[in-house]
Amino acid sequence: MTAPTTVVWELAPRYPRSGPYRLPAPGAPRALDTAECRTLLDEFARLGVVTVEVSGGEPTGRADFADLAAHASARGLGLAFHTDGTGVTPALARQLAGDHRRTARVALAAPTEAADDAVRGPGAYRASVRAMELLASAGVYEFEVAVPLTRHSAERLDALLAVAGIFGARLRLTGDRPPEAAPDAAQRRAVAAWVAEHRERVRFGVHPTGDLAEECGAGRDICLVDVVGDVFACPVARGVRPHGNVRDAGGFAAVARSLVPAVCPAAPAVARPA
Repeated sequence: MTAPTTVVWELAPRYPRSGPYRLPAPGAPRALDTAECRTLLDEFARLGVVTVEVSGGEPTGRADFADLAAHASARGLGLAFHTDGTGVTPALARQLAGDHRRTARVALAAPTEAADDAVRGPGAYRASVRAMELLASAGVYEFEVAVPLTRHSAERLDALLAVAGIFGARLRLTGDRPPEAAPDAAQRRAVAAWVAEHRERVRFGVHPTGDLAEECGAGRDICLVDVVGDVFACPVARGVRPHGNVRDAGGFAAVARSLVPAVCPAAPAVARPA
């Protein structure tokens, strides 16, 4: 294996409730353009990457998103993309339909509009629900409702699972949260028991629950490519030096060879079911 089997790719800059894709500020490194993104997907396929998890800001707001999704499929890559719903249009939902290698992960933080908007901002809940309606009506039934596992959401898992069930989706618990919002010890035990009862309808994101003092696969099984092409071993690390950039000599392949197993920072663990 010359590269991790999974690459987390920040295809758009991280902005809270970003909406349409926005270019970096003047003077900032330039985001990868369409041609560079297509070349990178070609390289992923050649190196044996199995799944590309597209995240960051709102990737579906990029004008070239449908083109890149089609290119990934043509190269045999699995594509899982995260969305806050703002970039999902009826046309895009139809374009994405019918390919079992694509998984949409629609963001949600709480099961009601008032509670979700209090966390993610006004209009967030309706944007996510609208995206789920569009995806389901277009025939994309294999998608997930992605919920950060926090002290708040840990108390509302039944209701969140019910929302996902309305659209035939699975619930995906993720670790994309500030450390101070992590569930406490009692909640972690309760979540572990709850997951054991609902394991067929629940999935986990990258280190969603983990105290990763143990081996986590970062740098070996998974890595991060950010919006300007910098490569990191840990997909949740921030404030560390990248191992290289896909624009450097040798491209992603050269950087992938330099990756070493890393331990990613995360909140205390919830025991996963066997």
